Amino acid sequence: MKTWLLLIGLMACMTQALADPLVRVQARLQPEPPYQTGSTLRLEVDLLTSTWFTQAPKPAALDLPGLLITPPNGQALSLTETIDGTAFFGLRLTYFISPTEAGQFTIPALPFSLHLGQASAPIEVSTQPIGFNVTGSGIPGQGAQLVARQVRMEQTIAYSAEPLKVGDRLTRSIRIQADDAQAMLIPPTDFVELPGLKRYLQPSQVTVLSNGRGSVDGGQRIDSVSYVVEQPGSYSLPAIDLRWLDSLDQTERSSGVPAVDFEASSSSLFKLPFSLEADLEKLGRGRLITLSKPVIFLISSLLLLAVTGYLLRH
Repeated sequence: MKTWLLLIGLMACMTQALADPLVRVQARLQPEPPYQTGSTLRLEVDLLTSTWFTQAPKPAALDLPGLLITPPNGQALSLTETIDGTAFFGLRLTYFISPTEAGQFTIPALPFSLHLGQASAPIEVSTQPIGFNVTGSGIPGQGAQLVARQVRMEQTIAYSAEPLKVGDRLTRSIRIQADDAQAMLIPPTDFVELPGLKRYLQPSQVTVLSNGRGSVDGGQRIDSVSYVVEQPGSYSLPAIDLRWLDSLDQTERSSGVPAVDFEASSSSLFKLPFSLEADLEKLGRGRLITLSKPVIFLISSLLLLAVTGYLLRH
């Protein structure tokens, strides 16, 4: 009898565990304050369960005045944690938040609907509200600007022909990568116009920096321009510098690429890309005969005398 009661109690516990899987929700802002305009905060939301997800959780909508917010892009970081001796499995959703103005902000409670294995219906959970304060820019008089943990700049130069001549094209591309910053906050590159060159701006490429496993590390921007040579001469595309604020020590820094110097000559004279004599020989028409000027004069004189004699005879 006691054995049956023990089995019944064990089955009841198992049934309860199957009906109600354990769920944990954690939310935090990274990095730690202080925060200032132009910086990028990460709102990390961890959704954990003792079972498994049958559907990927849909990110809750978040839109607040004075904040530029990028929701999770469909990728999520897989998690495995042990809480109070129980193994939890879950996903981490990351919102990127960039304040565009100073002030006090509060992120409201974000609702999530979790579809879990061994659960008869979706489980509704939500995060706790989070408040934070934002101060002004660290660079006086500049307002919101790029704040990052690290910035890398590089340039690529491509020539349509070497050496360059009138009508040829030079393409200059600038790649900027900013760690812990949103790509849309990277300022566009200013490509100057120069006399003698026709400038053609190319569409910008703005993407996120990802490690391929669901974690977003920052932003990337690529700007390109093409210059078509209209006049021969010596040219110099100026160096490009970008001022930014280090989010770790609040120090103003600068990244840049060097100037590009090049020369362009006038277009060369038109020249046939083939040998007319060789082509005629291949066609079976023989080789071209070259006559000197005295021989041409002698033949012309003989022809003139023959025509004159013929006319006098008649």
